[in-house]
Amino acid sequence: MAVSLVPSLVPSSVPTRNPYFTSISLGAWHSCGVLSDQTGLCWGWNTYRQLGTGSSSSYVTSPEEVLFEGGISKIDLGYYHSCLVDIVSQVYCWGRNTFGQGGVGDGVPRPYFISVPTLVSALAGIVLLALGGYSSCAINEQGSLLCWGYNAYGQLGVGDTNNRSTPTLVQGLTEVTHLALGWIHSCATNGTGLYCWGRNSKDQLGTGDNTNRQTPVLVQGITTVKKLALGGYHSCAINAEDTLLCWGYNQFGQLGVGGTSNRNTPTEVAISGVKELAAMAAALERSAFFARHCLLRTTLLVVY
Repeated sequence: MAVSLVPSLVPSSVPTRNPYFTSISLGAWHSCGVLSDQTGLCWGWNTYRQLGTGSSSSYVTSPEEVLFEGGISKIDLGYYHSCLVDIVSQVYCWGRNTFGQGGVGDGVPRPYFISVPTLVSALAGIVLLALGGYSSCAINEQGSLLCWGYNAYGQLGVGDTNNRSTPTLVQGLTEVTHLALGWIHSCATNGTGLYCWGRNSKDQLGTGDNTNRQTPVLVQGITTVKKLALGGYHSCAINAEDTLLCWGYNQFGQLGVGGTSNRNTPTEVAISGVKELAAMAAALERSAFFARHCLLRTTLLVVY
């Protein structure tokens, strides 16, 4: 067939690439992702409307679009709740809200669950968001850390064990750069080091003991942190030398340090050149995925 070499004055359609996933988040029983067109898709268990799709089904077996009109930058997931950061750095949450983890305030009665993404009005200028089992935390543009939700073990870092249904400032921790939440413990970093708080029954805080902490405590043995991820009862970080260190619960060898004894301080894993450490999304105490393994990538593009 002859092909015309004469330029056309009529614009022709240009094939466009279908939207693709730019990020994926895993909760206890549900999954969500953000597409390149800034829409969100969720699927899985939906008993507490944690999918945010408007569906009333108890579970959804294929991705459905999240009911949100603005552009989505990131979605993070907890046990039964979900939150997103939109393209103008605001936070919206939905799903189970029994402990105030939806951050919608102290209205009476407090909604048992939030059906669709709802603005957390106390937050603005959010640069990083992380969800734990029943708690949530965020870092704003000023480097301040705010947390809300379940706090029975002090995992909000606010100095007591009272739940919070609105974002509450974590005192004494400024210029925060990294943040990760486990099932019931939390860690963050700033220019002075790594800090952890919350439950410590399995040595997951890395403080050299198993005492719970209600406020951030400096973790010795690790200074500059490039990546941070928490599991159900264990923690891992990559330092400035691209060395991987892990600590906490190790019954199944999930720390990768040899043996199955817990570690109460950061312990080096015998692998070099680590570049990426997957968020272990510690949203579930009993789940093998969330509580008992790690994923990382080295400079040689080897995945473990």
